[in-house]
Amino acid sequence: MLAILPLLAFGSVFLALGNLRRSWEWDRVFLRSLILCGAATVLATEVLSLIRGISQAGLAVFWVLVLVAAAAVLARELRRGERIRLPSLRARPTPWDGTLLAGIALVAVVTAVVAWFAPPNTWDALTYHMARVAHWAQDRTLAHYATGIPRQIQMTPGAEILMLHAYVLARGDRLVNFVQWGAMAASIVGVITVARQMGVGRTGRLFAGLFVAAMPVGIAQASSALTDYVTAAWMIAVASEVWGLFEDEARVRPIYLGLAAALAALTKLTAAGYLLTLAGYVFVRLLRRHGVRHTLGSGAVVVGLFLLLNGGYLARNVATYGHPLGSERQMNLLSIRHFDWRGVVSNTLRNASLHAATPWDGVNRLVFYVVAGVHARMGMDMNDGRISMDTDYRILVARPDELRSGNLLQAVLTVLGLSALTLRALRRDPRAWMILGFAASVSLGFVVQSSIIRFSSFGTRYHLILFVLLAPVVACSMEKLPQALVAALGVGLVIYAWPWLFRLDSRPLLPNRLGRSVLTTERGSLYLPPALEFPYREFAGAIRAASCDSIGLMLRGDTAEYPLWAYLGAPRADLTIEWIVAGTPSERYRRPDFEPCAIVCDSSCPAEWTAVRDLPLRLDHAGYRLFQAR
Repeated sequence: MLAILPLLAFGSVFLALGNLRRSWEWDRVFLRSLILCGAATVLATEVLSLIRGISQAGLAVFWVLVLVAAAAVLARELRRGERIRLPSLRARPTPWDGTLLAGIALVAVVTAVVAWFAPPNTWDALTYHMARVAHWAQDRTLAHYATGIPRQIQMTPGAEILMLHAYVLARGDRLVNFVQWGAMAASIVGVITVARQMGVGRTGRLFAGLFVAAMPVGIAQASSALTDYVTAAWMIAVASEVWGLFEDEARVRPIYLGLAAALAALTKLTAAGYLLTLAGYVFVRLLRRHGVRHTLGSGAVVVGLFLLLNGGYLARNVATYGHPLGSERQMNLLSIRHFDWRGVVSNTLRNASLHAATPWDGVNRLVFYVVAGVHARMGMDMNDGRISMDTDYRILVARPDELRSGNLLQAVLTVLGLSALTLRALRRDPRAWMILGFAASVSLGFVVQSSIIRFSSFGTRYHLILFVLLAPVVACSMEKLPQALVAALGVGLVIYAWPWLFRLDSRPLLPNRLGRSVLTTERGSLYLPPALEFPYREFAGAIRAASCDSIGLMLRGDTAEYPLWAYLGAPRADLTIEWIVAGTPSERYRRPDFEPCAIVCDSSCPAEWTAVRDLPLRLDHAGYRLFQAR
């Protein structure tokens, strides 16, 4: 029951803010309520972390206080004789609008069903996203801890802080996937809001929402415990505040812009490129409209809010690694190590080509030859390790693979939409020029992102921000099309996305070739591929049978840690799982009094070991070993 508190609190903040600012449209109220609740969640968690107060009781008290504060605002409005303003639809949708709404609803319902029945099972979630959440819940603090997977402590924690609330309040991971699902819903509302701010009619706005909802990579993300949709949601909130500069408000409100930008940066560094280019766009707009003094003042507010929300994360990294972004090794792994114009072109082109993957090998080979030809003309190796994580760049057949899903139709519509808007702008349409200016800054953000982060064929999810931000722009280009054609395009997007909706490789709703489905397969069996499930289950069973409650970990840096927590029934007050590490910066956080009764090891332990810390080898399976007293 406690898990419903955040939803009730958000609803109360939404109503309170909508009644305090009665001139705001409800979609704008929704986004700003989301920003306020997101910022309050981060700050409250950081404060509770300082006193090791991250617990069911501590988090529940925070959300009750938010609920009470919002209720007090509404009560004050009633005492002033004001009627409580409630959201309402102003007009009945046309059949074409209803078709687009039905498409959005279909995606939302199907992805919600998958998110409910499937556990977090993306490899990154198992290695560090969910593992860090489990450690924080156990330690009751966000403080760094000893770990052999440095990403668990040095990566940005914004999305995982939200997952932590879901995990602790629900006493398990049943609701964790709904953080990303909620971010998808928020992104849909966000693109509809920005499209309205751009002057798009209702049919176009709904198409923008379906454009986002039906993205294959977005569908794959919406039922996962990753972070990319959360980042995109904060970025579309930033875009809404940017477009607020064109509205007739008495003053620009840098607080909401600063909070949204800070939340995006705290969630994933892939937002950095877009934040930088949009910051330049905002700077120019503010300078022209309000002058130097107001612009610098607003900038100072934004910077201050960024440091307020990101300060705890940055300070912890400085204390452990001497750098606010973490270890030098991790930064070298992710970032480009050789910067020149050819590397920028190479990464930008290859990143774009990931969304050109089709179901036809012949077309994919043609795209590959074009990309290879450009590299040959530049005298550039497509697999240069200084700018690429991959050693074999290819264009693969489009399939519902969570990590390699592209947005083919959305990419085509984006190119066509930008071309149509350019033609309108050349006909001296001032509104088209404004929209193109925004689109140019977003596109430049994609180039900057490609210039910072090494290319990876698994990186399509990094581009979710790009498509979410450009969705309202695409909708603008369709204003003069017949509503029936716009609705037909929306239906086409849903039809193309059908395999990702129902047969996603990692979380299929309908049975796949192995007969696995989130509806019929036991939930615990969905954490891992069948070949890996057995050792985790076997080890957890042996540990529980021995009433062992202190487990040590000695794993490689890319081993799935979280399933062990899940199979041991975490979160449990009587369970302690700690890493046994040496020679790493996080070693200083090892608990000297920790005495494990079992140690789980993988191939990082030498094969000749027959005992660890006087615990004999108990089980050995598929490269995983359990050391435990008999």
